[in-house]
Amino acid sequence: MKLIALAVLLLLASVAHAAGPEPVWKTDGFANPESAVYSTQQKLLYVSNINGAPDAKDGNGFISQLALDGRVIKREWLKGLNAPKGMAYYFGMLYVADIDQLIEIDTGNGRIKRRLKAAGAKFLNDVTVSSNGTVFVSDMVTNTIWRLSGTDFTPWLNDAALENPNGLLVDKGQLVVASW
Repeated sequence: MKLIALAVLLLLASVAHAAGPEPVWKTDGFANPESAVYSTQQKLLYVSNINGAPDAKDGNGFISQLALDGRVIKREWLKGLNAPKGMAYYFGMLYVADIDQLIEIDTGNGRIKRRLKAAGAKFLNDVTVSSNGTVFVSDMVTNTIWRLSGTDFTPWLNDAALENPNGLLVDKGQLVVASW
């Protein structure tokens, strides 16, 4: 009897697991969306749109703004980027990885504040910000983590052991790197 009860529980658990999460909402109309980030101050989402090849310096990329219910506020809120990928938000500033540059955008006026060239970078991909405002950016091709501290944007860590660093997260003061 216990074995049958256990089998039924396992079956129910596998069926529940197979169903997976239900989407709350879905939004169409993007052009190769790559990343989304939440603005705590504005209570909205920013979505990066590559809009072409992920390594093309073609000026086709853009950032969209979305309401928290999935409604598009402005599809092309900021245009003229190349292939924007990972993003991070920090006190009104949006940091965007764009091939070989880190773009700093003032979300209050929707204008680019700075374009920080990453000399030698090939494929900047993800961005995260620590609690003190230090920005970290991954370069998948060169196995490098870049760091922006104040006005200094330089390689912070370069190591083949990173094996194509992709996702970044600062957790309890420590940088966590996901690789492909």
